Amino acid sequence: MASPVPNLWSRAVGEQFVVTPRSILKQQAGFLGEKTKYMVTASVDTTADPKHGFRHGFVLEANALGGYHFELFALRHADRDFYPIKVVSDATDSGTTRIHSEEELLAFLKTALGSEKTTQVVNTLLSQMV
Repeated sequence: MASPVPNLWSRAVGEQFVVTPRSILKQQAGFLGEKTKYMVTASVDTTADPKHGFRHGFVLEANALGGYHFELFALRHADRDFYPIKVVSDATDSGTTRIHSEEELLAFLKTALGSEKTTQVVNTLLSQMV
């Protein structure tokens, strides 16, 4: 009788989870829904490309306005490393183009999500729903 094929995967596979840029974005998206009573929500649109890694678009959504979508910004990082992150579009006037750590990502998000431009977009959407 032949012996079973052994499991050759490293013991570390599946045991080390880190906070990813995508999970941070998704948490912030959830906070917007709570803050606006889900009239304006946000989602994270993630795409993967073997050549360019991952792209995470942070998209504002107003379903009551015919499914209106507005990409506030997008972040791109390599497929194996979360940092550095490149800001590939920026409708927020944050001035940041490269992010090198989780702390810098949180600082970028604080600036981008708290900016006058972002506030104006969200409030304009909310005003149209009343």
